[in-house]
Amino acid sequence: MSLTTTATDWEFTGLAQIGLADVLGGGVYFFHFRSVIANVRELLIFTGGGIGMGGSAGGSVLPDPSTGRISYTPIDCLREFSMYDLHNSIGSVVSAGGSAAFGFGCCYIAAAELSDGPLFERQGGFGFSVGGLGLGGTAFAGLWKVASLTARTSSDEEREMMRQVERHQPR
Repeated sequence: MSLTTTATDWEFTGLAQIGLADVLGGGVYFFHFRSVIANVRELLIFTGGGIGMGGSAGGSVLPDPSTGRISYTPIDCLREFSMYDLHNSIGSVVSAGGSAAFGFGCCYIAAAELSDGPLFERQGGFGFSVGGLGLGGTAFAGLWKVASLTARTSSDEEREMMRQVERHQPR
């Protein structure tokens, strides 16, 4: 399977974030998405801006004490999608909570392609976190990026630019 394989069994977990808002603000959020059907596990980065109050940095989902594993939240997909579909899609992250090494909060995410409409809406929930510091609530709109595709796209663009430069070099 690959990043182009569509699926409806996606799950996600929050890894970390940094954000600040004093009425207006912005933030960067790191999530891990996975799908058994697509056989994919990927780091996603959401960058956005919007409204809120407060600030925070760090924080990850607290592992389940009985298993020691980080829990994932199933995504109720509105249609099948792949990582390529999610890459560069618009979206939102709405979050609130408080933390001083350990914390409690909520986080809801959404994503949509401009051309084909929503992939998922208002997915998430409440939970405990570890490793962060912050207090506040935010509602940000922004852009989803698949980390491996972002790195690959940059490299591909650089190679293509180099090929074009070499074609125009005098011999």
